[in-house]
Amino acid sequence: SDSADVIVTESAALPNVVVNTPLVIDCTNTSANLDGTGSDTGADIEYLWTASAGGTLSGDNTNITATGTSAGTYTLTVTNTTTGCSDSADVIVTEDIDIPTASISVDGAICSGSNAIFTIIGEPGDIVTYTGGTGSPVTIGSGGSATVTITNATSDQTITLVSVTRPSSSCGDTLTDAATVLVTPSSLTTTFNPISPICEGDTFTLPTTSLEGVTGSWSPDFDNSQTTEYTFTPNTTPCAPDALLTLEVLEIPSGEIVSECDGANYTLSVFEPNTNFSYSWYDALGNLLSNELSVVINTGDTYELQIANGICVISETVNVSNIFCAIPKGVSPNGDGLNDTWDLTNFDIKQVKIFNRYGVELYSKDNYTNEWDGTSKGNKLPSATYYYVITFNNNTNKTGWIYLNR
Repeated sequence: SDSADVIVTESAALPNVVVNTPLVIDCTNTSANLDGTGSDTGADIEYLWTASAGGTLSGDNTNITATGTSAGTYTLTVTNTTTGCSDSADVIVTEDIDIPTASISVDGAICSGSNAIFTIIGEPGDIVTYTGGTGSPVTIGSGGSATVTITNATSDQTITLVSVTRPSSSCGDTLTDAATVLVTPSSLTTTFNPISPICEGDTFTLPTTSLEGVTGSWSPDFDNSQTTEYTFTPNTTPCAPDALLTLEVLEIPSGEIVSECDGANYTLSVFEPNTNFSYSWYDALGNLLSNELSVVINTGDTYELQIANGICVISETVNVSNIFCAIPKGVSPNGDGLNDTWDLTNFDIKQVKIFNRYGVELYSKDNYTNEWDGTSKGNKLPSATYYYVITFNNNTNKTGWIYLNR
């Protein structure tokens, strides 16, 4: 017979290895604290940290903890020196370091008294500090820039950037970029001769060249309906200042002639006169009759009223054919065309009432001019003396008699 031996050995367990979760190196945490806490411990346990894929270890790498200083893969190997068994685990370290930067620029030279404008360019949300102006620090806007303005600059202005910080990552950097706005003293003047007032509705062209030869344009657009202050802006002449010019627009005068009897006088007067206007009366031959608000005329004619507001003048005319201002004492409605009606046309009458001798009202008419023909409610009245009450538009009254002759 024959025989063989089988040797059975006992397999030792692998050591337990525990490492921390993936780590990030940024501007706040400049290194990764590698930690194997939770792994096996004991006198017969050894630790070894190694780095790959760009990782870099700093200091002792044979403890349960270690320090990594760059992005990469860090491996912890745990060995049981008694059994000779070992196991390992990896920690992935990444970097999130984005050092911000910023720059500053200007458009060019400006004239004395203008605003010096600086543009700081960077990433939205970054905070930039600077010297040489007010308002530091400034936050870069969503468009990638921020504006710093020094108002009414009379000398060269310089802004120097000092630092930039990114709040989202706490990364920052020092800066040295600077920019200067050169300020040119202004020795020019821009003047214009005064402009006489114009009448409402007139056309006018504002001069586009100043007395000094500076060319430019005016704003707002020309308005011939009201007095307006206009601003002259030079085109290309360096440091020529703006100019202001007021163009007065005068109201077009207006008026209405009232012709009526004033007692025994036939009068022409201005209806609702304006104290800002002047008034002049002329006859048909152009002779000046009066500069007052009213004038008494003695003959029928065509009369002119000139109404002036400074340089603006208009004319109103009235044709007067009848200047009779006595209330007629009789009326003879016989159809011969003479005194057929009671003519009060030249009087400014509000109401007329006619009564018989017994006080009975026979006729009434508002705004009377020349209507009564000796009738009452369509019936002819007999020849007799009748009595009237006239109320004028100035609320005065006049009473009297009139004889009706048939």
